[in-house]
Amino acid sequence: MGREPIIVGVDPGTTLAYAVFSLSGEILVLYSSKEFGLNSLIARLYSHGRPVIIGTDKKIAPHFIEKLRMKTGAKLSCPEEDIKVAEKVALSRDQITRNDHERDAYIAGLFAYKLACPRITKIKKYLAREGKEALFADVARIVLPSDFISIKMALEMLEKPTSTTPVLIRETSQEKPDLPPELTKLHGHIKRLEQENKLLYSTINDLRQEIKAFESQTKRLTAKINSFDPARKARDLLSKKEQRIIGLDTAASLLKNKAADQERTIKSMAEFIRFARDKIIIHSVPNLSKFSSVTLKKGDFLLVENPTVFSAEILETLAKDDITLIIKGRVPEPIKKKFLVLQEEDLVFKRIDGFIAVTKESLDLARKNSLLLESVINQYRAGRG
Repeated sequence: MGREPIIVGVDPGTTLAYAVFSLSGEILVLYSSKEFGLNSLIARLYSHGRPVIIGTDKKIAPHFIEKLRMKTGAKLSCPEEDIKVAEKVALSRDQITRNDHERDAYIAGLFAYKLACPRITKIKKYLAREGKEALFADVARIVLPSDFISIKMALEMLEKPTSTTPVLIRETSQEKPDLPPELTKLHGHIKRLEQENKLLYSTINDLRQEIKAFESQTKRLTAKINSFDPARKARDLLSKKEQRIIGLDTAASLLKNKAADQERTIKSMAEFIRFARDKIIIHSVPNLSKFSSVTLKKGDFLLVENPTVFSAEILETLAKDDITLIIKGRVPEPIKKKFLVLQEEDLVFKRIDGFIAVTKESLDLARKNSLLLESVINQYRAGRG
């Protein structure tokens, strides 16, 4: 689907340095120069792969790195505190660097990689369970730059045929919708993606202009070489400019693909918000072993992806709050004894990372049927007793 995802560490300044890491933590490129502009750096990065995370060694990212993040659509990775020089020296002792700028870029990329490791491991394990390891690079390109797209959603995006024509959902982001609290953050993410796409398209136009300029210079050099006795210097210069054109054209194409990916994400999120307006929003969790990011009220519903993984403490807490669980497939006995359980297949809903939107009618009907079944079972047991 595209180039390999990469993690990048950048040290901006008069001398700009960058380090490129693979998702396995291998350092692929470490380079510095005084001749970098933003567009030149982007072209170089895209010649190595697709940036998914941009790292800095500063707690507050410099303006240059913020612009780079927005133009590439990558996720920004910052340490909790500025990394001290002594720590940089110690951590880069085994890495050959030509100057302090390359050392700082290396450390920025290394920290970004270490912060991303748990999520990278999670993607690999999920795909291994599904037997879809071959999709790792494609899934990582979608999941790692985002805080909202789950691995499951990324797989659905990749496996479901989509139109090749990008669709902008502008009316959704420009509205001031009256949304449940759970969806407000999602709506803000759509607006941010649309803003990033504007910058991506702006960068594409800049790259196209740079390509035209290089093509013009190449034509003049070709004419000069054809008119005179070919000189090695002129041929070398022509070769470099031709390579530069190829690199810029590749970068422009990849940025266009990135923008199209984000348009599809925007469309998916916007469709979910439209569906969810008059629906009941229900949190979802991977399992019942532990979770801290979900706040539930007494009598709420909760969707559990894998109910076979649970802790007695969590079950006790949820049972005290009279939580109704939504599960797909077989219900483990300890859960069956403590909870009213609804089957996912009985509901009409749309899913997005972290929660689902369910029609009230299907929820009421599923609850009624479950209560009826529970009553019949209890009567049967009482009769046998």
